[in-house]
Amino acid sequence: MVTYNLNTEDVSNLIKAHLCDDLEITTAEDYTLVRSDSDKFYGMVKTYEAGNVILTKDDHQKIITGATDDYNSLFIAVTPEGVFQFNLSLLRLEFENYVDHSAGIDVDVAELDISNGTQILEWYPEFASEDDYVDALMSNGDSIGFDESESW
Repeated sequence: MVTYNLNTEDVSNLIKAHLCDDLEITTAEDYTLVRSDSDKFYGMVKTYEAGNVILTKDDHQKIITGATDDYNSLFIAVTPEGVFQFNLSLLRLEFENYVDHSAGIDVDVAELDISNGTQILEWYPEFASEDDYVDALMSNGDSIGFDESESW
């Protein structure tokens, strides 16, 4: 199955519309930073078309630095299986060095297993098509069954 390609800003806007109405969104080139004062979290949203969810040590540091003592540090991964949040305050990450000399890459990364995250948005509920699902998301979250009482 092919997923509907939403970018990080689209997903952040869906989270704001359906889960966290005071979400502040700051868009960068390949990620979005999000903050909620009412839900007490600061985080980053990144997309992954396929493969493993990888968090760089630099991105981890951006999230941790942006969160104050009273805020949870969240990483939100947009995957073909759905949108998952990882509470970095609760995870013990092990970073390993990854080097690709031909691409000029030398970075410390940690792999995140989606089973350690919490799914906050699904790609394939019971709709006739992905387009119908995305139309429903953009228009009325109540028809999809978001539970606003669910804590972050």
